[in-house]
Parts: sequence; structure tokens; C-alpha cells
Amino acid sequence: MKETVVPSLKDFALDRGYKTIVVIKDNATYHSRLLEEYKRPKRARKEIKEWLDGHNIEYEGHESVPELWLKVTDFLNNFRANKYYMDTYLKAEGIKTVRLPPHHCDFNRIEKC
Repeated sequence: MKETVVPSLKDFALDRGYKTIVVIKDNATYHSRLLEEYKRPKRARKEIKEWLDGHNIEYEGHESVPELWLKVTDFLNNFRANKYYMDTYLKAEGIKTVRLPPHHCDFNRIEKC
């Protein structure tokens, strides 16, 4: 995708004078790889603190594991602009993405069957 499709899209748009490129995606699994999934580790406190430090999230030293875990889940759910890897990559390339609603018969032809 990175080596062939994105440069081809940019060349196509440039040749025809388009200023904006929009990619419409369905909810196929290969379009929906998540950026980051973080599962609660077995040795919770130390690993959660390392993860929070790596993402520059502040916490108090005396917070309990559930409080630390709440900070992790809050970050993953709310503070990521895009959850999906491909959306983030395309946005960095200046390409907009639109996702179709799942199982919508008007937009996904296979649903009519």
C-alpha cells in the first residue's frame, strides 16, 4: 500500500487537478487494524507505569492499579485521533478517509444478497 497505492493516488489526483483525495473503506478486517492494543499485564503496576511513562501520561506514585489502568483505558479510548493504523497513515500522507457503516445494504453490495 505504502509503495504503490498511495503514490499512485497522489499522481492520479495531481494529473487531474484534484486538491483532495478521499478513500472510502468498508469494515473489512484488513482495513481495521488497530493502532495500539494494550492488554492488562500480569505484573500490573510496574508495566502499567512503564507504559504511562512511554506515552508521557502523568500519574501519582501512590495510585492503585485500577486507577493506573483507568488512565490507560482513558487514553486509548479518548485521546487517539484515529484508532486505525491505515487511517493514521493516510492522514499523515494528506489523504482523508471515510468509513462505511457496518452491514449497511445501500453502501455494501454484498449485503443485498
